[in-house]
Amino acid sequence: MPSNPLRIATGAATAGFLLLLAHMCTGVGLRRRAELQLFPRAPSDVSTPHLAVGDTLGVTPTVCFFRGDSGACDVVTASHGTLSWASSDSSILSVDAQGRLSARHPGRARITARIQPKRHNSLSGPEWVRDYDSLSVVVIPEIRSLTWEPVTRRIRVGDTLRLAAVARDASGRAVASVPLMGVINPPLDWDIGDWDDPRGVLITPKGPGTVTLRAAVGHRAAVAVLEAVTP
Repeated sequence: MPSNPLRIATGAATAGFLLLLAHMCTGVGLRRRAELQLFPRAPSDVSTPHLAVGDTLGVTPTVCFFRGDSGACDVVTASHGTLSWASSDSSILSVDAQGRLSARHPGRARITARIQPKRHNSLSGPEWVRDYDSLSVVVIPEIRSLTWEPVTRRIRVGDTLRLAAVARDASGRAVASVPLMGVINPPLDWDIGDWDDPRGVLITPKGPGTVTLRAAVGHRAAVAVLEAVTP
């Protein structure tokens, strides 16, 4: 028996409508949320990386997709959209079209990247919840070295020691104290103070053990291993 064209057309239209309705009713759960994030290509985990005059630093723009409680990040490519870069003060810190920073003068500046997302079908494409991100950078004078001071690397349990990552110029003059970047394998019973304290970080071990401290200016890194011993 031949098929009824009207019934086929009506069935197809109904199926299409139901699919559209499903997207509309569950769109929040089905569509991915996307946001732009910037990561400096240097050994820096702090929110405000440091550079010295004359340094250059690449910044990796990533797009992070989230659906529900899960997510994943990819490096931004042309398939995601077109990036533009800007500096809040190019006399301190400039940025080129590839996201490479150049430190020019001591001070603080903010780099901002913005993406013009590639157009997608409104239902299948991601929903951009943030199409920009920024990165604050501190530029210090040109330096020759970065070291942890004082040079002592042993402390008695219960004592307190202040350690600072000090940047020095060619003449040996201290030009900046750099914030603590990371602590590797910190013992649970140690007190480690404010990482961003410009005078250095206070450390009070409550038991024996060792801890590794890291700081960075651009691609320079300084590492100190501190040991606590029983009196």
